[in-house]
Parts: sequence; C-alpha cells; structure tokens
Amino acid sequence: MDEVKENIFKFISKHESIISQEMDEGINVRFTTFGNRAGCRAIYEVISMLDVATRDRVVDMMKHKKVEPWIKK
Repeated sequence: MDEVKENIFKFISKHESIISQEMDEGINVRFTTFGNRAGCRAIYEVISMLDVATRDRVVDMMKHKKVEPWIKK
C-alpha cells in the first residue's frame, strides 16, 4: 500500500502544479500542506475500498496519466 500512497501523492502534485500555473494571476494558488494531505487521504480511502484488480488499474492510470490543463485561457 505504500506504493499506492506514493502514486497518490505524485498525482495530487501534478494537479497542484497545473492549477498553480494556470491560476497564477497575482494570487497565491499553492496548495496548503493540510489540503494536500487531505486530498491524498481522501483518494486513498476511496482506492482502498476497491477490489484488487480495479485498484491496480486506478493506480496504473495515476502513474501514467498526463494531467491536461482544465482551464482554457
């Protein structure tokens, strides 16, 4: 399960980076440590309820997914 936690952290960090870049309009948009940990824990709780095959597919997606910018400028 440590690998799952590590991949969740990396996945959230990808989102944090993209949001920070796109929302940078003179506003501090970095996630707080509290928010980062809360997001990681929430995703971990959801993933831990999945069966092993589905969990492996979700973790694999998180490893390889490129997070696309969701805000169009």
